[in-house]
Formats: sequence, structure tokens, C-alpha cells
Amino acid sequence: MTVLQALLEQAQATPNAEAVVFENEVWTYQELVDKAQKIAQFLLEKGYKKDEIVAQFTLNSNTFMAIYYGVQLAGLTVMPVNTKLAPPEIDFIFRHSEAKVLIFDEKLQATVDATTYTFEHVLSLTEIEAILQEESIPTLPQLDNEDTAVVMYTSGTTGKPKGVMLSHRNILETAQIWSDSMNMNEKDRMFICTPLFHCAGSHVFAVPTILKGGTVIVEEAFSPEQTLKKIVETKATIFFGVPAMYTILLNKPELSTYNFEQLRLFCYGAAPMPYELVKRLKDAFPNVNV
Repeated sequence: MTVLQALLEQAQATPNAEAVVFENEVWTYQELVDKAQKIAQFLLEKGYKKDEIVAQFTLNSNTFMAIYYGVQLAGLTVMPVNTKLAPPEIDFIFRHSEAKVLIFDEKLQATVDATTYTFEHVLSLTEIEAILQEESIPTLPQLDNEDTAVVMYTSGTTGKPKGVMLSHRNILETAQIWSDSMNMNEKDRMFICTPLFHCAGSHVFAVPTILKGGTVIVEEAFSPEQTLKKIVETKATIFFGVPAMYTILLNKPELSTYNFEQLRLFCYGAAPMPYELVKRLKDAFPNVNV
């Protein structure tokens, strides 16, 4: 069993259920699978083989998730790269990983241009969008749960960043642990405005939601002006943020004007959450667990 099998089974069981929402565009489970399979087929037709690495240098979007799953469906290893790093740091990761392919967001073109590593194949999101429009009948390889599915690089605070190799089983076990701890089910709508290139955004929140058949609501980034409104409009049931985000949201004067009846759970991480902030959160949202 892998999270990929879980995704395929969800698409078969509930093809029309909402899988991903981004900027008012909704992808069903069947649509997410179709798009991921097209990306997988393209990579396979280019001759890439098992364990070869595809660097993913993209901002949060629905397409991020199609790429993430598509690379793995091809039997390759996806490597989400921190978009906030400086070009020399990114160049080191490209070289150290020996990645074969780069998929990048044109919004990050200047950063990509400032790196020197040479890939066998470079694809922009515009080119990925064209691939997603093509007709294809993919023939996908068999996957072993011990194959390396994802490589994520550490922050490098004690030396050079290290590539952490995650197997399909690693990701599945993580998704099961977190989805169980949050009592997730198919009715949950997970609001993610933190980076999907990070293990928290992807493996603690997005992948577990898909595993349980829920909906992932993707925002490109946290917005002090829009996030509260978006949480209500998208009928999110779970929100994840760092403590600083909660401080900003609690200080918004319009907080009391919104109806958050769908929300059931707040999650936080990346920094300690002061007791006073937890208390303010509980006072403002008495019906939401923290």
C-alpha cells in the first residue's frame, strides 16, 4: 500500500468528490488523478527511470499537487525545493541531488536563471499546463513501498543541507499517524497556506487529507488581509499555521464578524505557542480544538 494507491482508490470510489481547491478552481479526485497520470506519462516517455530525481521548484497551487503525485506515479523521486532559498543554496541542492529534471514556476524565473546546474530537461508551469491538456493513456510502473518517493533537504543549520530520502512507506505511515491523530475523514477540508515544499504542509496536512478522502484547500501564501475570509468562504474544517499567523488573525478587528461554524481544529507548529496565545485562541473560538 502507498499513498498513491490510496489516491487511485479514492478516485475510483468517489471520482466526483472535491480533492483540491485553488483560487476558486475545484479539482475532483478523478481530475487530480488524470492530471498526475499525464505528468507521469510524459516523464516516462522521456526515458526517465526509477530513482531518478525531479526537482520541483514551484509555489503552492493545485498544479503543485499534480506534479508531486505525477512524478511518483512514474516511479521517479520528487524533490520539492524551498522557494525562499538564495540561488547558491538552491544550486547546491540541485548539484548534490544530481536531479535530472527541473519543473519550475515562472514567478521564480529570476532565481532559476541565477543557478548554474544543468538539467537534462527543464519544464515551466506553462509547459506542464500544456501537458495536462493532452490526451494520454498511461502505462505506469509497479511501485514498491520501499522505493524512494520523495527527497526533502534539511535547512542546513549545522552544516550543508542533507537530502532526506523518504520511501513510499515512510509517507504512508506518516499520513496515517497524522490523519488518525486529527481524526480526519472524508468531510474534512484542510486549509493550507504554508509552503507545500515543507514536510508539514505536504506530509502532515495535504497527504493525510487525501488519504482520508477529504479536500485540500491550497492558498499560495498566508494573507493577513484575506485568510480569515477565505477560511469562511471555503468552509474549511482544519487550519494550520505558525504562532505568528494566529497572532495576526486574532488582532484583526473583523474577526468577530465572521461565522466559523465549519471549523473544528486549529493546528500549529514551527515555533512554541505561548500559553497566552492559546488562551486567546480558545476564547475567540470556544468550539474549535487546538
